[in-house]
Amino acid sequence: MLWRLGAPSQFVREVACQILGQLGDLRATPDLLRMLDDPALPVRRAAGFALAALKDPEAGPALRQHYENRGEEINVRMALECAMNAIGMRYRRIVP
Repeated sequence: MLWRLGAPSQFVREVACQILGQLGDLRATPDLLRMLDDPALPVRRAAGFALAALKDPEAGPALRQHYENRGEEINVRMALECAMNAIGMRYRRIVP
């Protein structure tokens, strides 16, 4: 499934993120973190929710960086908040 993260189709990348989150394999964490930089909003959102499902504490610093350093769309911010909540991170909530 990891190789599908590089698919030309935004939909395929989005579904790949969702499946990787459902599989629960923490080895997918670095690849899902990379997908937070995808140009397509639905892919970034799916990556955030997949990371929330994985609950990998190792993702914490990168999640915080993406959350705090980007003027991200609200749905992606919500996915990042879910991921940070899932691993018990403390963060300052960004309110639009």
